[in-house]
Amino acid sequence: MIVSRYMRETLISMTKMHALKAYKTAACGLAFRVTNEVILLASNMGRWRPKRWTPTSVVQIILGVMVTVLLAHTWQQPTCLLHIKPALITGVGLCTIMICVDILLHKPGSTHNIVSLLKQYVLQRALYAVGLIMHRKFRKLCINVYEQQQKLLAEIISANKETQVARSLRVDSVHDVHEFRTKVPLTSYKDYERFTEIVCNDESSNVFFPGKVDFIAKTSGTTSGKSKLFPKSLRLLRRLSGKWLLLSQKCFMEIPRNNYLRKWLAVRVEPRTQKSNSSITVGPISGVASSYSLNPYVAPDVVRTMSNENYVIYLNLLFGLKTKDICNLFFSTSQMGVYFFKELERNWQQICDDIENGSLSDTVNLSPDVREALIKELGGCDVITARRLRQEFRKGFQDIVPRLWPECAGVFCLATGCFEKHADILRRKYLGSLRVFSTFHAGSEAFYGVNTHLLADDITYTAMTPFIFFEFIPEAHVDEDQPETLLCNQVEVGERYELVVTTWEGLYRYRSEDVVQIAGFEGTVPVYKYCRRRGDILCVCTERVPEFLLADAVEWCIAANRKSYVDFISTESYNLPGASGRGYYVIFIEMQSGHHLTETETALVDSELMRLHDGYHSFRESGKITPVKVVQVAPRTFELLSREIMAQNQSTVMQFKLPRIIRTLSFLTFLMQRSECETDHG
Repeated sequence: MIVSRYMRETLISMTKMHALKAYKTAACGLAFRVTNEVILLASNMGRWRPKRWTPTSVVQIILGVMVTVLLAHTWQQPTCLLHIKPALITGVGLCTIMICVDILLHKPGSTHNIVSLLKQYVLQRALYAVGLIMHRKFRKLCINVYEQQQKLLAEIISANKETQVARSLRVDSVHDVHEFRTKVPLTSYKDYERFTEIVCNDESSNVFFPGKVDFIAKTSGTTSGKSKLFPKSLRLLRRLSGKWLLLSQKCFMEIPRNNYLRKWLAVRVEPRTQKSNSSITVGPISGVASSYSLNPYVAPDVVRTMSNENYVIYLNLLFGLKTKDICNLFFSTSQMGVYFFKELERNWQQICDDIENGSLSDTVNLSPDVREALIKELGGCDVITARRLRQEFRKGFQDIVPRLWPECAGVFCLATGCFEKHADILRRKYLGSLRVFSTFHAGSEAFYGVNTHLLADDITYTAMTPFIFFEFIPEAHVDEDQPETLLCNQVEVGERYELVVTTWEGLYRYRSEDVVQIAGFEGTVPVYKYCRRRGDILCVCTERVPEFLLADAVEWCIAANRKSYVDFISTESYNLPGASGRGYYVIFIEMQSGHHLTETETALVDSELMRLHDGYHSFRESGKITPVKVVQVAPRTFELLSREIMAQNQSTVMQFKLPRIIRTLSFLTFLMQRSECETDHG
């Protein structure tokens, strides 16, 4: 026992000796490095002017001072570090040093002041910590998704059973998942329209969910031709979906360079809103989401309050190009990203002039006080930056992003479905080796999934089972009115399904019309790839060709002929004025500048579509369908069409998506008027 005690005391003594020796060795090394930093700073101090004091310099000085104080305090009595309660100055010094080092490792941007730097650092660290916590909770829920979904459905029904929608659909009499799927029919938007009218006109509580409606989310109407309205509760958004969306913060910060303490170049347009008869704000759901954004932006706050898309894009270009060390680029959709860079190609000379002169172009029509504030934010003439930018632009716009912003992490935007083509344009022309990150799958009606694997090659989304009850309709049955559904634990990898959701905000077995493909599982929770909208079908007889197959045929034709195109829109021949005879598909395609398709080349679209779709092949062989007609339209046609559609639907560029299938006569007439030539194989 005495020997044992002696050995323990000896071991403790040796441990202390080694600890003190290690401490002194580390301290000497740290002191040497800090001394070099201090000498370097001191040698430059005489040449510094006040405006060149950056947050990084301030942090370096604080770090040097605190290390010096700490070394002076502990060198003579280093054992203070081994006490259970170390001296206050030692503790404070160590914490300050750790924070300063951590800040420096995250490469602060030059546009920060010390207050904004610390604010971003604290916020970023806090959100990442919360994201880690939510990720651990989510992993636990992933162990048994069937059990978790059962509990969730019971909670939703219990909370909403007294509402008008729940009573109308007999949800209030349901007790379990089996009964829910047996008694409650699959629903679509038309089942909720009369309840939405009640909310818009009477402001009635307990219609969709308990309590009052705070906001009515309005869709763009570009897919269905008519906007849909979905009542929202800010309380539910914050309590449920809001907290689980913090999962994305963990994924965000794990992208290389995306955790730098720098500002974002984020193009956000103030949504156009209106008031219902019951005085409830009606507008795109992006208006609610952007109001909670906490990220530091390179453009002044006043830019985010503007509703003119052209002004917002120009001002973001102006302030973004003046700032070399931005963190990333953020757009609501990849289509908006393409607009952004097209505006850059058209206006780079004017932007460079504004940067050089510290001025703001007269083409941006603003009130005098706003104009003066923005000019002040520019900080005066900047000849050096303007010269550098002109040199880059004169080289062309291929791979322009890494040349303008060398440490940019990538582009964040919605990049699946109808936005996939625009994402390809961004990758191929502007981004070089940088990535496009698509973080969420969401709509006005629900928030479906989060991309928890941002660094993977394929864009996938993990179903947000913590706050949405999911069902799946196999693709073979999506055209049926009331098909059988599968649960999360019944879907299979590689198969395609239409998503059906039940939400806290009063949607029950709601058919989303989004068709997805199961890519794998996070535990037992489905991970999926977005494929298409259910209604994206072309049909002249009864062949029913999905839009994505037509897109594959167009892509194959373009690649085979080594050409490039901007985008395409399709329709059936009977939608065009004066159409007669046998039916066929019409494709309006805008080629890249300098590219053109001959009649022989466009014939490949029809032959490839016959190969891809047996039904189409059969009808073509029998002569009931004639070959595809390809109409090539003038440059900027789809950009101008997009603006026309947005003007009619009162939507913004942030929520707009150009549909691949159009049947509206006025839009088709516009396309025909913009045609350059057409090829007909019939």
